[in-house]
Amino acid sequence: MGHTTIIVPTRTAPDASEDELNAAFQDNTRAVFGETIANPALTVLDIEKYSKVQSITSLKNGLLNWLSIVEAHYGVVPIIYTYSNFYEKVITDDKRFKKYPIWIAHYSEKENPKKLPSDWVFWQFCEDGRLEGIETYVDIDLCSSAEKFKVLRK
Repeated sequence: MGHTTIIVPTRTAPDASEDELNAAFQDNTRAVFGETIANPALTVLDIEKYSKVQSITSLKNGLLNWLSIVEAHYGVVPIIYTYSNFYEKVITDDKRFKKYPIWIAHYSEKENPKKLPSDWVFWQFCEDGRLEGIETYVDIDLCSSAEKFKVLRK
């Protein structure tokens, strides 16, 4: 089982301390799962919105703080899930994010991932897929290589 936290920047205090973020992370995890997950296979930060109350610099620092807290808590390097435009504008040029695997949502290049970031590990190329036995649409993703997936699961 994995653990995904969706970050909604407008609900994040721009001046939250590391202790406050850590407490919020613990509270959020308990609210969703009852207790914190002891050993998730994967942890994922889902960031798809810009903040209306803080600068990009403050948002980046908050994301990095969250990633650090989660990595220290679970002992697993979190994956960043976002869409290609957010990745290009916020994450790609900031070297502090380089250690984090990228799960990119990009739907316009279904046949050719050349326009995706070169460091993607997962590519969500479809949000309206169909699978037998599931009545609703499902996301369809591709992993860039079996080796990268094995490394993430360690």
